[in-house]
Amino acid sequence: MRLHNAMLVVTLVLCIVTIACAQGRAPAVRLHKPHSVSGIQNVSYDGRSLLINGQRHLLFSGSIHYTRSTPEMWPDLLDKARHGGLNVIQTYVFWNAHESEKGKWNFEGNYDLVKFIKLIQQKGMFATLRVGPFIQAEWNHGGLPYWLREVPGIIFRSNNEPFKQHMEAYVTKIIKMMKDEKLFASQGGPIILAQIENEYNHIQLAYDEDGPSYVQWAANMAVAQNIGVPWIMCKQKDAPDPVINACNGRHCGDTFTGPNKPYKPALWTENWTAQYRVFGDPTSQRSAEDIAFSIARFFSKDGILVNYYMYHGGTNFGRTSAAFTTTRYYDEAPLDEFGLQREPKWSHLRDAHRSLNLCKKALLTGKSSVQRLNEFHEIRVYEKPQSDICSAFITNNHTNEAATINFRGKNFFLPPHSISVLPDCKTVVYNTQQIASQHNTRNFRRSTLANNHKWEVFSETIPSLPVTQKLPAELYSLLKDTTDYAWYSTSFNLGAQDLPKNGAAPVLRIMSLGHSLLTFVNGEYIGSNHGTHEEKSFEFQKPVNFKVGNNRITILASTVGLPDSGAYMEHRYAGPKSISILGLTTGTIELTANGWGHKVGLKGEKQKIFSEEGSKRVKWRVAVGNAPALSWFKTRFSTPEGRDPIAVRMNGMGKGMIWVNGKSIGRHWMSFLSPIGKPTQSEYHIPRAFLNPSKEENLLVVLEEEIANPGQIEIVTVDRDVVCSFITENHPPNVNSFASKDMKVHSVIEPEKPAAILKCSNFKKVVAVEFASYGNPSGFCGSFALGNCNVAAAKNIVEQECLGKKSCKVSMESFSKNGNVCPETLMKKLIGLKSNVIVDNSGDSRLKKSILLKTLQSHVSTVKITESTLEALEGIEELHRCDASTLTPSITAAYCAVALECTLKYLQSDLSVENNPLYVSAVQRIWRDRFGYLEGGGSLLFSSELKQWKIQLEASLVDNKMVIELAELNTRRNAITKVKDYLANAWSDLGPSFIQLLTQQSNKEQPHKGTDTGGPSIPIPTNPGATPPPNQHKLLASASIQVQNETTADIVVEEMDPPKSCTKLGTDGKETDPPKTCGEVDSLPTRPQIQEETLVKDPPESRFHLPSPKRKIVSPLKKYQPVNITKRRKPKKWSALEEDKLKSAVNEIGEGNWKAILYSNLEIFSERTPTDLKDKWRNMARCGGI
Repeated sequence: MRLHNAMLVVTLVLCIVTIACAQGRAPAVRLHKPHSVSGIQNVSYDGRSLLINGQRHLLFSGSIHYTRSTPEMWPDLLDKARHGGLNVIQTYVFWNAHESEKGKWNFEGNYDLVKFIKLIQQKGMFATLRVGPFIQAEWNHGGLPYWLREVPGIIFRSNNEPFKQHMEAYVTKIIKMMKDEKLFASQGGPIILAQIENEYNHIQLAYDEDGPSYVQWAANMAVAQNIGVPWIMCKQKDAPDPVINACNGRHCGDTFTGPNKPYKPALWTENWTAQYRVFGDPTSQRSAEDIAFSIARFFSKDGILVNYYMYHGGTNFGRTSAAFTTTRYYDEAPLDEFGLQREPKWSHLRDAHRSLNLCKKALLTGKSSVQRLNEFHEIRVYEKPQSDICSAFITNNHTNEAATINFRGKNFFLPPHSISVLPDCKTVVYNTQQIASQHNTRNFRRSTLANNHKWEVFSETIPSLPVTQKLPAELYSLLKDTTDYAWYSTSFNLGAQDLPKNGAAPVLRIMSLGHSLLTFVNGEYIGSNHGTHEEKSFEFQKPVNFKVGNNRITILASTVGLPDSGAYMEHRYAGPKSISILGLTTGTIELTANGWGHKVGLKGEKQKIFSEEGSKRVKWRVAVGNAPALSWFKTRFSTPEGRDPIAVRMNGMGKGMIWVNGKSIGRHWMSFLSPIGKPTQSEYHIPRAFLNPSKEENLLVVLEEEIANPGQIEIVTVDRDVVCSFITENHPPNVNSFASKDMKVHSVIEPEKPAAILKCSNFKKVVAVEFASYGNPSGFCGSFALGNCNVAAAKNIVEQECLGKKSCKVSMESFSKNGNVCPETLMKKLIGLKSNVIVDNSGDSRLKKSILLKTLQSHVSTVKITESTLEALEGIEELHRCDASTLTPSITAAYCAVALECTLKYLQSDLSVENNPLYVSAVQRIWRDRFGYLEGGGSLLFSSELKQWKIQLEASLVDNKMVIELAELNTRRNAITKVKDYLANAWSDLGPSFIQLLTQQSNKEQPHKGTDTGGPSIPIPTNPGATPPPNQHKLLASASIQVQNETTADIVVEEMDPPKSCTKLGTDGKETDPPKTCGEVDSLPTRPQIQEETLVKDPPESRFHLPSPKRKIVSPLKKYQPVNITKRRKPKKWSALEEDKLKSAVNEIGEGNWKAILYSNLEIFSERTPTDLKDKWRNMARCGGI
């Protein structure tokens, strides 16, 4: 079988076409109806696993919190979890959600815990109930009700009688509720585990001897509840018997010290699928590959249960989020905030569960053994003697180097940081690093029905309050978690002699313990400031024009959620701490003890103007332009079309809260920008359950703390209707292609072949194929581009297989009938590494090497060193290996120099590594993926020098000092020099070509003036009149060579010699500028001019022309003289989208920050440079365009 480097990439666009979908109803038919979990009588455990009714299970669990979605969403979320391979759902119980006021319980709506647990059972899954009562969970106050702080003498989470009394009463209440509904497994219900406390080891030492005493008491109290299922404690190494200690973290397969007793199983209660985000954070992600590696690792080391925290994060509605935590929670989970499947994370983990289930019998009954090959490689085997039961896990734990590992006489290739799963110890059905499932992208589409807004505004009155106490009150105790806002007010007198005479204004200074504040002087808005998640305290300082006489300072202090972690939470404080006026002629005035008035909440909150009835209690006016700080905005909108999730995009707003039909969808904070200059969250989820029927309008109310204009707010629908598949011919089949019978793995599809498998979601069908390529495309899902070889009929083939279907499968074999579009490459690469070098493996190797050398020569001539240069050198090295010839040191030196240039040209020394995404991507693409394969394949190009550079580049990803050092290297000059040196040696070693020999012979017989036979040329077969074989036609065409097959042909080859280097010397005699092609002044882009490899076309090959015969004699070779012209980028007209984005980016980030603006909006300015942005802004300013 011939292996090719062709890749199949398919992008589908989906939309609702069925009548049921158009009417807003889903089809009633289910393909797989779940069997309700019932009949469980006993759950126990031993050192191997949990035993449910005496049977051992592998348990794949996911956290879905009932409070962070709506009951209408629960069935769909649980179905997707079950289809994703989960058999357990884990949830906390939220004490302060159920008992926000002492003695008043709420289990309605999305707080209906019993309904949620019963639904889990109906869906055929088990449940883990994390009772707490402290839960953290980035939930307000860690789940503890605020009123608990005011219990006299209480100390949270300690051997403290008041706390223990209230904790036991709460736990007993929840347990009794579950028992009354028969929800524990011992009663036939789905709950197989319960958790008491949460990650107490973090703070245990802070309480001295009361810490261990409290742990022992909590365990005894829980066990005494007699629920009939095991209790667990997470991150509690000393969990008392019979409570099981469990692990939380990202890689518990390597960090967990194990159960504290040999008769307890290994449980992983939190495998973090991403990182929760706080306002001010940039985007954070965790790859599907890393999560898959972690779970395969844990199960291969005797793990029995893994829980994904979170599997669906959801939304922190209202004021439920912890301090500074965003309204959107764990959006990067397998199911995103809106409940949509995030691909490939959802499918790749589903496939991991499938592969591990194929190993189930071996994992649960076999004997384990470990073969450690070296520091990075090991093989773990589970085998039952005298049987066919055998499963193996081959691990390559090196983060950037691939490996070939021999196991029982067979070689297995493993990409870096990966585990291969062999259910029968023979067949690889899954590798954690190789994704066989589909990808998708999320789209926010402006609704056509919901955006005809007519905004009205109501502004809060700044109050003048009577003095109630001498000092400003502590904010938490003042608010009592009933609102985010409290007013503070004080007055003082200034005489004319107090105010400065030099025109300088006095400065108002406020020291606050958090979280944020707005300041008003004499009723005028002065400014605002805030703390951060890491540092809640902050300082507000602003010059103020006070008046002679009485002055009034009013402060609106606010919280952004209560703290959710740490010791002694009952002793946390917030709010204004000290207030003073600086810069007066009579000195500083200290106002902290001046006497302060206080008022809790806003007028709009108390009158509930966010509701239909409450909105009638105040007088609204038409909103025109910017409204004052602390204003309420309202409008009405129609329910958006379709059935997709809905969000509101808060463009142009600052900070506040949003209500839809009287229900709060959470806090918004657009003005708190992340380090990349963008809001942490821009879209806010509106559950469809919050909306009125389609014929009725909905009320949207926004509380805005800052000066703002709501005109840019828009309602959007959300989908993931662009799905993609990306596979190669040597890609492994999907794990669903395999089944196990009698511990023998066999393919259920014969023969198993790589294929693009795509499936629509939410009862949708394929209506368009947006992109299809069988060849060497580039890009990523939603932004693919064709390469330089492609099956023309690719799109038609995919359309025939997929249009009108809910799912489809497109096999590689579907394209084989169209011939070999990309001649066989000599490189056999990993997915994601693409080849632009076309070399056929038939014919003269000198011909192939000549073409590759010409490619290199053209790159040097155009001063264009790209990854295509690397591929040409790799092709040459492969030819040497095929011919068993040795490599010269000059090619390895050139290869290393080119690799450095292809990487470091993206590096910006004035930006941290985190803000150099193109550089990080280049290190991953070249130094990890490409070179990992080279090293694994034994390539001679992987020299010791390359290894040293690889270590330094890896180190630069965590060391900004090294970034500065690397950015100073002139890698372009060095790469060009090294490639030139290699070309000189290569042409010399290749010897004279057929044309040169023919010309020399012709010159001897009939000399011509001006003959110049110097320089390389393409060797031609000894019979120039013969018709080349088909493969050779393909090769010559790919190199842009035209040959006319006439026996009397006058063959003329135009060549381009390498240009001389124009070097500029500094005063110290050192080279100061990159080399320039002579006659091409300033043609080289300077370092800030960064362009992605995928967006830049490779330079044309050196042009050779063999015209029709004009003479019957062979003409001498003519040396090509380069034209003295300056090469410039072709001007590209600015689009309206680019101009609008430039305006908004300058407003957000600031004029002059051109690099930050570019890197923050690469999807818009992909073909622009910082200089382009600066020049365009200058021109727009001159023409009045801003």
